[in-house]
Amino acid sequence: IMASIISTAVAYFFFAISFTAFNLMQMRINVTSEMYQAISSRFLDIPFREQPDRKFSDIGSPADVYDFLTKVFVPQMQGETFQNGMKDGYCSPKFPCGLNEGGAGANEECEVDLQQGEDNCPVWMGIGMDCCEPCSEPFAGLANFSLGEDNPLPPSSCPPGDSRCQERCHPRKEIATVNGTYVLNTVVEDLSASCMEPNKPMEAGAVNDFCPEAEDTQTQTEDEILRPVMLAGYSRVLMGRFSLKRYKVQTNDLPRYQSAYHYKLADASMRASRYNGDDVENTSTLVNPISGVEDEYTMEGGFRDAGAYVRYFDPEQTQDELLQQLSEMRSSGWFTMDHGSFVTDLVVYNGNAKKFMHFSLQVEQTPAGTANTRVHAVPFDISLMDLADTQNVVRIIIEVVIIMLFLFFLKNQFDEITDDTWGFFTNVMSLVDVASFTLCFVCLLMYYMYILQPAYQHFQFPLPPRSKFSEREEAYLTLCDLAFHADWMSRLVAVNICFIFVRLVTLLADVSPKFGIVISTLAQGKENLANFLLLFFSVFLGFVVAFYFLFGTSIAELSTVGDSFLSSFTMVLGQEFIGDLTTADPYFSYMFYIPFMILFSFILANIFLSIIISAYNDEQLRIRDLAEDQDPVKRLISYGRTLLMDQLSKLGLRQFFMWQVIFVDKDTRRTNKDEVARLKAAQRKYLGIFSQELLAVLSMFGVYYFMVNRISKVDTVFNLVRA
Repeated sequence: IMASIISTAVAYFFFAISFTAFNLMQMRINVTSEMYQAISSRFLDIPFREQPDRKFSDIGSPADVYDFLTKVFVPQMQGETFQNGMKDGYCSPKFPCGLNEGGAGANEECEVDLQQGEDNCPVWMGIGMDCCEPCSEPFAGLANFSLGEDNPLPPSSCPPGDSRCQERCHPRKEIATVNGTYVLNTVVEDLSASCMEPNKPMEAGAVNDFCPEAEDTQTQTEDEILRPVMLAGYSRVLMGRFSLKRYKVQTNDLPRYQSAYHYKLADASMRASRYNGDDVENTSTLVNPISGVEDEYTMEGGFRDAGAYVRYFDPEQTQDELLQQLSEMRSSGWFTMDHGSFVTDLVVYNGNAKKFMHFSLQVEQTPAGTANTRVHAVPFDISLMDLADTQNVVRIIIEVVIIMLFLFFLKNQFDEITDDTWGFFTNVMSLVDVASFTLCFVCLLMYYMYILQPAYQHFQFPLPPRSKFSEREEAYLTLCDLAFHADWMSRLVAVNICFIFVRLVTLLADVSPKFGIVISTLAQGKENLANFLLLFFSVFLGFVVAFYFLFGTSIAELSTVGDSFLSSFTMVLGQEFIGDLTTADPYFSYMFYIPFMILFSFILANIFLSIIISAYNDEQLRIRDLAEDQDPVKRLISYGRTLLMDQLSKLGLRQFFMWQVIFVDKDTRRTNKDEVARLKAAQRKYLGIFSQELLAVLSMFGVYYFMVNRISKVDTVFNLVRA
């Protein structure tokens, strides 16, 4: 039995360590934390309004939401992307520029059929900027030269041996642009002659003259890979979404207030992560009065599939296009006073960390006129089964060990239930075991559901092109589903790890009472602790409600009963609140705060400690009085000691002093409880309320306080510093 108890505890210890290591390797919180800090700082630390600075956490109205999006979110998201007109970086051999784009530094930085110009960029780019233009050399005798693809260029068109030049400047008969297909006019020698008829419309099937001076759009088609939008240097923005919920506007049914406030919002707070009910949410269609564009409410769309008006945005759009989209949304009524909640979420990918992150900025408007802001980030990984990564191989090996140990403990659990069903379910620690095993099973199930999802198995870069925007939206939604699954999985893992280590402590307590001293101490003083907690929370809840009624209107930390409970508990632990309380109410604050601190921080806290110390001492005495055969560890040590002493006796070393000190039994000291009781009774006479010793101490304290106060003059110094 002893060997079984010890082996079970050791095996569960390895199970707890393996489960923790497995999830640490899978989630890599240190890496994802750095990703979050790098991304969030781009949006949270930049003010959308100055003097005074107002940041995301200061948003209080729908107008603030619009200002934040246009002045912070879009510029910060696009801020690290090279823009057309930049002197360096926008044109490169990897991302060559189209017609009239710049600045270009070499022919290789322009598309095929284009070359670097000289001081030919539009004025808005600045003086001395070079943009890409059609190749000039091959077109010198264009009127007498056939443009067939098999016809080689004249030898004088490019430097000898420069095959890249010949490939780049080989004239194609058709040049595709975002405006359509233009055909080179081969009748004239100078292509500028094509510009003699401005605003000439294109005709299907006809020769459309190509005017390079009038065309300032790039030749790159939408299906080609565009420049990625990066956040914090290394996190690529894949796609994003705006989700809106609106309050239902109702007629004020109180006659005495109708003349002043005819309409009102639904009397309930709006939550962005769930559907708030037909009585709260307005699901009617939004119509833009200018363009006629309609936004319909999607019942299972938007953030967390909670229902919303949804608009997707592509970060590869230009900044002007995104701002135009937001302006059009404002015209459609997205930022009016019935604004309930607004969520801006996007998915980024960091190739260095091989991690995705779903990042959301949430604003929930209250009917009272305030707004609650939240930032939520969910990291997730879709390369967990990539065997090319050594860390994944190690993690999979640990995963196999976890499953084997889980099945082993599950069998033992069923054996215990079969042996004594009633005794098992009436034991509190057994219920902890059941909860732990249930959570372990759910965590493993969710993990395998996660890695077996089609989105996990089949997602790959690049995303569908912008011309197939519906497929691009579908790819984004699959990533959001993976993030939602990973979010719940991480929460269950966090709760489960707590249960696992609590159960580990209970198993160690079975090995030796000394290992379970914490749990056994609580069990020893459970009656006194139960009475104390009943008294504590009875008085504590009274102060919680009192703080809520008195200061909840003025102090955000006390504005709800739940917040008041947490803030009051932090006051018990030492957090200072007196400054905020006196600002809210300079009179009642002292009447409640001082008795609260004396009662809880001094009296009840010390009573709690005395209960724990007393129970701990009793448990220590109980463990000390245990027979050796009741402690498996003592039995194991005794067996080893006996075996070793027998071997030493055979060698004639039993009388050696060191072995006697270590291994020979010594008398155990016992406490004389009668003598302890007599000494406590004698001590009580000198610790009474009116004892001479106490009066002397109080007198000395009073004299000391008077002298120190007269010397320091704290009130005078405070007023001097304040002035």
